[in-house]
Order: sequence, then structure tokens, then C-alpha cells
Amino acid sequence: MLLSRTFKDILCATSHPTLAWCDESGAVTEVLSGPNIWALAFERARELKKAGARPGNRITSSPQGKEFIVDLFAAMIGHFVLVPDDLSPRGITLTPNSQMLFHKGVFLEMKTSGSSGEPKTRYYTQEGIKQQLKAHANYFLSPVETERLALLPWGHAFGLVLDLLLGIYSKSVIFCPTEDKLRGSRKWITSMLNTHPIHHMALVPRQLELILFNGRLSPRAPEVVFVGGASLTQSLIQRSRTWLGNGQLIEGYGLTEAGPGVLLNGRPIACEIKIKDGILFVRSSSWSLSETLEESPEWNSTEDLCLENESGSLNVTCRASHRIKSCSGTWVNLSSIESQIALSVNARTVTLKPCPQGLKVFLLLEEALSEEKKYLIRERLLQSTGLASELFAIVVDQSTENLLEQSRGKDLSYFFENQRLVS
Repeated sequence: MLLSRTFKDILCATSHPTLAWCDESGAVTEVLSGPNIWALAFERARELKKAGARPGNRITSSPQGKEFIVDLFAAMIGHFVLVPDDLSPRGITLTPNSQMLFHKGVFLEMKTSGSSGEPKTRYYTQEGIKQQLKAHANYFLSPVETERLALLPWGHAFGLVLDLLLGIYSKSVIFCPTEDKLRGSRKWITSMLNTHPIHHMALVPRQLELILFNGRLSPRAPEVVFVGGASLTQSLIQRSRTWLGNGQLIEGYGLTEAGPGVLLNGRPIACEIKIKDGILFVRSSSWSLSETLEESPEWNSTEDLCLENESGSLNVTCRASHRIKSCSGTWVNLSSIESQIALSVNARTVTLKPCPQGLKVFLLLEEALSEEKKYLIRERLLQSTGLASELFAIVVDQSTENLLEQSRGKDLSYFFENQRLVS
């Protein structure tokens, strides 16, 4: 069944789901019922067709407010490709490969976060989105008409697919901010949680920290908190569980390319997984299409390192590359940290190597490190990356100078392999 038929049945069957926009005071300023959403979207699809839009054409829309909701379902109805875009004008964009997009069943055009360089375009198919929604809805099993607080931006896959669309798919009442800045306002979030019986809330770790660490009193806790976008620190996990009581803390892991969900609390969701050389690989029919619309390989590398716990669940630690995402959700370049550490301890060379356990730190030194300096290095890495680290150091003498010359051009960890390591 097409995604449009699925959502038509959901939206038109009842007055729910309802989207309610709330201003800075928490007052509801605008409401859209399910039938109203579908009627407005149907009319918008007709307008776009009259203006020349054809199946597979790209429709740009700023990912906020009522207009975006209407464009979202209009694209679904008209078999257009919705492009969430704050910078381009709302409307039809010339699409040379529109017939191919239509035949592939593409519905959304998303941008990756750029973890491996510049952001890349990825295409989500209707079938892939449907698979993600069905699997996540079955996992959460939220009662019909429960209330959700929309804190994630709709221009990203997590917020659009696994918060907004999932909320509508689950027949929820969704409270949205009238302004994007309110998503980062502790005062507004606290007011909404204390005023409305919020059942489900999806957010990133820094928003959860904002709620729990930036005030004397914590707001009323929802039943379900779904966190993704970066890893949770142990202190945040403990604080969250205390706050939630009998409620659920669900940690999600995913990436834009995956469509986007991969793991919930360390278990695969809507996919199969395997680990090779410490790197997580995913096989999923919801894996997105590349810019050239080529089918993905059977197994796709996430380029993320992970460990399997005793319980069989997975713990994703960091990127396998030199550009990693910290627990705060910001991208960190390890090369700059290497330079800072080298200067601080007068090291000849410092190399940081991501591994499933965290970071390995290789240091070539002119003199031995004190315990205090070792502690400071570990603390700096913990604060800047959120990762635990293990130090390996060698003080350079004549024999190591000769070995260094022999291993020139190779990764520093190669030099350490057959040396006595001091940790």
C-alpha cells in the first residue's frame, strides 16, 4: 500500500492526530485536525499540478509551521519529492531526473550531517519510510491520542521521520513550537511538560541536559523519552532514569543514510546488523538511495565503531575516522586535539586512534609523562569528545630513532605494535 493511502486512512478516520502550535507562553495559537490536514494537502497538490508539477518533481518547503505540514502531504499525494529547505523559495524546482525519482518511489530528499566531509544528498523512498514507521510504532506501542512534544527540527531525518511522521502515524496529538528558537528554551519546554500531559518526547542529548542540569527543579516527566543524534553520557543516563522513574528512556542510534533508524537501546530496528573489524554494518530495505539513485550494496558500512555487550546489545562508541561526533552532538576534528596535546606535554608526535572502546592515544615523548599529565590528557579527551582513552607512550632514544626511520610514512600505531608500551 502506498504511503499516501496509509496516511489518508489515518488522517481522515478521526479528528486525531492533531497538530497544535504553542507560543512562548505555552498557549495554543493554531490547530490542525487530521481531516483538515488532508483536505489542505489535497488542494495544495492540485495547485502544484496546475503550476506544472509532475510526479518526481522536487518541491521545496521551509521545514516549519503549517505550510510545511501541508506541503509534506501534498508531495505524498502528488508523488512529488519533498525537499526541506530553509533557503530556497517555496514551490516547484526543476528536476531533470524526475521520471527516475518517480519510478524509484522517492518521496524525501535529505542531506547528511557531513561526517565524512561535505553533506551529501540522500533519497528516501515511500516504502523505506513506511518500513521505518511500522517498526518503530510496533516498538513504542504508544496509545492512540497520547500527547507528544515536538522538539526536533523537521529539516533532519530524526525529527521529520522518527518524530513528526511517526507521531502522526501513531495517531498522536503533537504540540509544536511557533518559533524554532523555543526548541532550545528550557523555560518553554518546562512550561509545556508541566501544562500538558506529554506522553512521548524525542530529543537530542543536549536538549535533555538543558532540561535536567540547568535548573533547580525538573519538570514533570513524560512516559517515554527517545534520545538520538549523539551518545548519552553515563551521568546523563543516571539523571534521566531518576527523573523518569517508571518511565522509559530509549536511546536510538541511526544515520541519515540508513533511513534513519538502526538501533533502539542497542538492538536492531527495521534492519539486520553485523560487526566487522569493530565497524557496524547494516542491511536494510529502508537504506536510502544515493544522489545517482544507485541501489545500495547488500551490506552498508556505518563507519562507526561499536562493541557488543554481555547482554548482546550494541554500544556505538565513535566514528572510525578522524572526524567524530561528541556527546554534545558537535563534530570534533581529532587532528586539532592531537596538536593541542602535543604542545601541552612537549611531545614529538601525538596520534589519536578511534577504537570500539574509545580512543587510543599514542605519544612519542622526549621525557616520561607524570601521572598528573596523563590524568590531564584523559580529562581533556573526555571533555572534548566524551570518550574514554587509553594512553601508550614511548620516550625516544637512539634505538627508537632507528625504528622510527624504518616506519616512516606509516601510521604511528604501526610503530607501537612491537614496542614496549607504557600506559
